[in-house]
Amino acid sequence: MKELETIKQIIDDNNLEINGRVYNLTPTTHERRLKIFAFFTSIQTQLQTGDFSFLVDNRYKEIEKIITDMVLFENGILTKEVNHFEKYPEDFILFITTMLMVVSYPFLKGRVTN
Repeated sequence: MKELETIKQIIDDNNLEINGRVYNLTPTTHERRLKIFAFFTSIQTQLQTGDFSFLVDNRYKEIEKIITDMVLFENGILTKEVNHFEKYPEDFILFITTMLMVVSYPFLKGRVTN
């Protein structure tokens, strides 16, 4: 549950800080969130075992674009930042794994009540 609290705090702050760099979150649509959530749930086992081979799959490339389109870095859209992760490769895995959870959070926090 601590992990979900951390994700909630990132959402409340509308930013994620990694290695002193601040990534600002912008809103996304339900449709885009669903695509990310579906992908995130499909790679859960891989993430748990530390298998990041999905990063070279074509399906992932669409997800990465959706994520980087919704994040600002130094007031510019991350997608348009030339070679951002070439400059900061140490941010990449933490950024992607955290953003998968951040975008999926609305689906993860729900509870069924009767």
